[in-house]
Amino acid sequence: MEFLNLGLSFGIWFARAFALNLSRSTPGSAGVFTMISSSKNKPVDLLLVDEVCKRIPPVTWHYVTEVLIADLVNAMPSHMLYKLTGSYEDFDKAENLLTNYYSSKDKQKDLIIDTFSILGDETVLYRLEGLQLDKYAEHLISQDNAPCSIQPE
Repeated sequence: MEFLNLGLSFGIWFARAFALNLSRSTPGSAGVFTMISSSKNKPVDLLLVDEVCKRIPPVTWHYVTEVLIADLVNAMPSHMLYKLTGSYEDFDKAENLLTNYYSSKDKQKDLIIDTFSILGDETVLYRLEGLQLDKYAEHLISQDNAPCSIQPE
């Protein structure tokens, strides 16, 4: 896995990325491309989004998607929940709809952009750091490489 050979742990990288993002005084300066969201949040730093997407181990994207969608639904105002599901209380349906939407590989970047826009980049970076994706990826990979416990007859 490429991310394991970079010499930086995932958490350290996120801390540095967050510090770099805070040091930028004006969005779009120094060649940073940004996307303006329709919300009152600051613009999304697309270079930071690309770096985050590169740093998420491919084997962990399903987990990342599950966690970030749950965070989106938990932060969703009730009127948006109603627009999405037709109910003010159907959180499971909202999670299922969003999971179906974001589950394909080509929607991974969109998920990061949308969570940055809605939850804020700082919140998402801390959330991803807390998931300890490098350790989780190593665990998943070691399970896949474990010898089979079934003995042939």
